[in-house]
Amino acid sequence: AEKGGVRLPSLGAWRAAVVLVPILVFVAVFTPRLVSSAQASSEARAEAAERVSAIEGAFEDGGCAYVSADDPTRRQTSYGYSVYGYLDALDEPLVSYACVDTDASGALKEISYHADIDLTLSPEENLAAVQADFDRLADMLSGLGMPSPTLPAEFTEEFLAGTYYDDVSVYEGTEDGLTVYAHFSTDPKEEFNENSDTYVFLSIEV
Repeated sequence: AEKGGVRLPSLGAWRAAVVLVPILVFVAVFTPRLVSSAQASSEARAEAAERVSAIEGAFEDGGCAYVSADDPTRRQTSYGYSVYGYLDALDEPLVSYACVDTDASGALKEISYHADIDLTLSPEENLAAVQADFDRLADMLSGLGMPSPTLPAEFTEEFLAGTYYDDVSVYEGTEDGLTVYAHFSTDPKEEFNENSDTYVFLSIEV
């Protein structure tokens, strides 16, 4: 073309268009999505913070000796947050507590209860004390729509029929679609010593 006297147009504008047009299209398409995602994340964190604060306050107002809670405003996670409420000081020989686990937006995922067993009491007395502690913790959360911490009948029967050296584990589904897991943790008699942990654990998953 040059030999024939034909002047070629500059390629600078064409090259710029080839580079810039895809970038502009990408920005136009994805910027609203990024803004929307950031806004949704911020709203979810605010909802989680409000929910966690309500659970924490319920434990504190209920008279828990110790309360521990994640802070969604300081640490955002994709898996959620936990709030612990202890009826007893952590250095007490027997401790009962509840843990509420939420998802990233503060909706309930699971609530679990733990109560240590007093080997000087009968199984019936221990079971009554465990249920009383679970009920006391649940009463603190009564205004937050938490499921009732009722031990499954099968677990109660097996616990009362066994000894303090026999583990008991029971899974149970409910009509509300909840999954309940009750467990008595201990060590076999030949392995039992002062370091053995004996406690009842109750988990309710939504």
